[in-house]
Amino acid sequence: GGDDLGDFMRGYLADNGFQGTATLVLDAACPALPEDLPIWLIGLQIGDYGSLDGAEAVVFDDERADMIVESGVFSAYRDVPVPSDAFQPFGDPPAVTGRVFQIADESFCDGTGVYYRLELPQGRYVLAVDLVLDSRLISDATSPTADEYLAFVMEDLLYLSVSGVLDRGNAALQ
Repeated sequence: GGDDLGDFMRGYLADNGFQGTATLVLDAACPALPEDLPIWLIGLQIGDYGSLDGAEAVVFDDERADMIVESGVFSAYRDVPVPSDAFQPFGDPPAVTGRVFQIADESFCDGTGVYYRLELPQGRYVLAVDLVLDSRLISDATSPTADEYLAFVMEDLLYLSVSGVLDRGNAALQ
């Protein structure tokens, strides 16, 4: 459960060089017509792991991901290509790999929401985007897919807004 995950994460963060994080979560909104607003929540996060290989080790740590799923925070995870030329410094275009977590979230709006989290390593940083999407309009089976929405928000709202700061932080460790 939650207590086990909390205990695990406290030790895990300390063992993996965690320096700190910055998070922005926008208020959730339920539209009168779902087609007017299929994205119900947006969250953006940057975590600093203090070494150029630390973030990648954290993002792709299966033990960590399994613990998160076992605790019930998410129901599944998968590794996905994130197509983008913006991530060239730390990826091999046209795609880098990130990890997506997801869980159905019936607490939003009319019960058709799915909570997604995309984590992407960028040098010493873990970039994360959280979205709750109306599964009737955006899902793994629609075009564009939920993964494509996550990649768009990752690139356009998060990465391109702070890429200069991330580049300087990563360069300081080289």
